[in-house]
Amino acid sequence: MIPSHKLCAQVVYESDDSADKFIKAAREKSIIIHGAPIGCRPSLDPASLADRMLRAPSREVTVLNLPLDKDETSEVTSLLSQFGSIDWADLTRYYSGPAGFAVVQFAEVESAKKAFEAAKNGKVSISDQQLFIHYNDMPARKRGDNRVLTLVNDAAKVTEQQLKEWLKPFQESITKFGLKDGVVFSTEVAAFKAGHYLLSHPEFPADSHNPGLKIRRAPSLNKP
Repeated sequence: MIPSHKLCAQVVYESDDSADKFIKAAREKSIIIHGAPIGCRPSLDPASLADRMLRAPSREVTVLNLPLDKDETSEVTSLLSQFGSIDWADLTRYYSGPAGFAVVQFAEVESAKKAFEAAKNGKVSISDQQLFIHYNDMPARKRGDNRVLTLVNDAAKVTEQQLKEWLKPFQESITKFGLKDGVVFSTEVAAFKAGHYLLSHPEFPADSHNPGLKIRRAPSLNKP
């Protein structure tokens, strides 16, 4: 087996505009080195991070330093659910690719505290990459639009009748049901709870390499 190595470099531009152009080009996979597209994200500001680490505990946290190949919110929630129930999560994106961080809201402050302390002690990682967590002192942006659950990969072969049967506990929260366009829930919290329920269902075709579902924004709210 040929050993693989992760190579990283930090580039400082004279202006934010130039850096933004580089990030966009990288997200569009138009920057190629040795035949492979490179990944890119803004670097962490140590001074800013130190200040954010002093914030008062809250249910909502930001998870930093996520690998750029992590493109599913379910991977983040699966990792952090060991600390407690999660109401919702949002994997932030730049252009066509993940930005390397996510916003997560726990059901209880104590759960957020456990995640914060574990990360502070270097015990939270994904793909051998250490993650950093800080509290959010206010909502990062308006929530509530990530309400559409769609099936992917092997789970896309599930029949409509099967899915309806599995989602019976959430029937009152479903405003529109469909396999092609997805299942629309009345709230973001309901969509995430239904997603976690499906992933834990013994008959649902999903594993760590095959997430099985995505939770995305409601179409009407995707418009500028």
